[in-house]
Amino acid sequence: MSKRTPPYRVNQWGTGAVGKYCIERTLELPNLKLVGALVYTDAKDGKDIGEILHRAPLGIAATKDKKRMIALDADIVLYTPLLVDLDDMCAILESGKDLITPSGFVYLKDDAVLARINAACKKGNSTMHGGGIHPGFSGDRLALVLSALCRRIDKITVYELVSMADMTESPDLIFGYLGFNMDGKTAAATEPPLLKTMSGIFRESMQLLAAGIGVEIESYRTSHEYALATEDSPTTPGLIKKGHVGGQHFNYEAIAGGRTVIEFKTYWRMADKLEPAWDQPMHGLTYIVEVEGEPGLRCVLDPVGERPAELGLIWTAMLVMNAIPEVCQASAGFKTVLDLPLITAKHAMTI
Repeated sequence: MSKRTPPYRVNQWGTGAVGKYCIERTLELPNLKLVGALVYTDAKDGKDIGEILHRAPLGIAATKDKKRMIALDADIVLYTPLLVDLDDMCAILESGKDLITPSGFVYLKDDAVLARINAACKKGNSTMHGGGIHPGFSGDRLALVLSALCRRIDKITVYELVSMADMTESPDLIFGYLGFNMDGKTAAATEPPLLKTMSGIFRESMQLLAAGIGVEIESYRTSHEYALATEDSPTTPGLIKKGHVGGQHFNYEAIAGGRTVIEFKTYWRMADKLEPAWDQPMHGLTYIVEVEGEPGLRCVLDPVGERPAELGLIWTAMLVMNAIPEVCQASAGFKTVLDLPLITAKHAMTI
């Protein structure tokens, strides 16, 4: 007997850059029904969700009240804040609702966190799954699929190249959490606000990839550098001033057998002209998976359409949305893509 039956009732936890696309897709799909949305600002609290999305009213009011949100009768919560709260996630799972998030949790080797999540899932007969574009797809699921072409693998390298100047991420995120537009002196003395969080979720992605190809990671290495804009650079979130942070490079390495076996190289920029300039093509959004081995291979993934970085947000949202049926049918507990059936876009083909 199935754990849940469609239409699946959906609570949207967060209505930002990814959450808004989740809501729009929920309203489009015949097997889903939107029942609520949690917001984080007073300006959105109590507003009709349709108004928040700049569309016709839906007759459903958003709320800042987490307890009220958890009490709503629903099958699944789409949990899309950038910074997660494990207490909230466990409360959702204990309440009997499944949960999907694009904010990490693609794999867990932290025994304490895994035990806590599985205990919450057991109490609520619920399922949790993490999946986004990176981590969640480009650096792990896609790389795993490509690995099947190889006779020998020496190293896997994944590039994320993003020009973020034209996308609907909030100014608070870009200039606050991400640390863009800091002056050079401040940047030189300041660790990136999200370095610890990002290091954790990308390690999970490396662990998922390693588990899928049968490798045990021994240690990790992380580095970061800022690049400064060499001229004033207008962007959708606001102006990047000359001499201020206009680019960031995060580098993550997984070590096994005394050498780097997996490497994630992330380049984000908000300005075209930077110092250092970086020898990487930056034309919107590109993911590259390179496998050194026999035979070696290189796979390039680009969105097709205008505002490519914005399309990356849609990719992230759809990786959440298209996992809903599999998660709602799964047994209780924490599930990775190694545990679930193949996730596809079952209601996307236009006929």
